[in-house]
Amino acid sequence: MKHSGAIVERAVRRSGISIAELARQVDVNRRSLYNWFAQEKLSIDIICKIGFAIGYDFSVDFPEQLTSSKYAQLSRFLESMQQKEETKSASFWKNKYIALLEKYNEILMKTAAVDEKETAA
Repeated sequence: MKHSGAIVERAVRRSGISIAELARQVDVNRRSLYNWFAQEKLSIDIICKIGFAIGYDFSVDFPEQLTSSKYAQLSRFLESMQQKEETKSASFWKNKYIALLEKYNEILMKTAAVDEKETAA
């Protein structure tokens, strides 16, 4: 039987991503990742979550559990979840606020230019 944790750990190490960064991306602590690497059998959800984070398709390593189409489907789902999380982040709202301020400033400038023309006429 394949040791799922060891296979996943090998892929993570080859990816070059740090354990701390991976933990942040999959929203767990580093200890959880090390515990997963030690497990002989991992859930397909964990495998896919890690695979998506490191950009690796584990359907090659676990063909009996995960077809390429199922992996792609799970990746799309995880991507949509990640996008939802991004909308909660402070930088997302900061960027939105700055964009609104820029639009507001542009409108003020146009309004001032129109007022200037009317005053001059």
